[in-house]
Amino acid sequence: MVFGSNGIDTSKVEESYSLLPDGWYQAQIQEEKEQATSKGGTLLVYTFAIVGKYDGDVFTAAYSGRKIWGSYNVVCPGSEKAEQIAMNEIAKMGKACGLINIRNSSDLLMKTLDIRLGTRQDPGYEPKNEIKGYRSSTSAAPATPAQPTIGQAPAAPVTGSNPPWGAR
Repeated sequence: MVFGSNGIDTSKVEESYSLLPDGWYQAQIQEEKEQATSKGGTLLVYTFAIVGKYDGDVFTAAYSGRKIWGSYNVVCPGSEKAEQIAMNEIAKMGKACGLINIRNSSDLLMKTLDIRLGTRQDPGYEPKNEIKGYRSSTSAAPATPAQPTIGQAPAAPVTGSNPPWGAR
């Protein structure tokens, strides 16, 4: 495809690789990829796209679109413990996504969950975000709608918990 006579101007593209603040984020698992390790093992890498951030009980679209990667050492010659840790982390992801049984690594794709980010600092490297926990996106306390003042009608339910067939 040709992008016109002037092409695409890349001079104004801003990429942010800055750390995200520690805390809970809603994310969607968008990609999974297997990578060979230098020791003959297999690393499973999931790409999480941030949907928004929880600040206490308030959910905002802050950091929407940013990506976080989680790496899981599913085959690790010489370290059964590393494999057990990886499988346990993947099981926690599956549980947070509402899955009872994960038969294939791709079962998690396009699922939404909450991830808790922390900061990891390895000697000789820049600090980086690391996934420290998982939970169901519905486990976060919903934002409480503001109470109406006298003379105002109550706000419509935020969650839409009343199905259309229930309002008679």
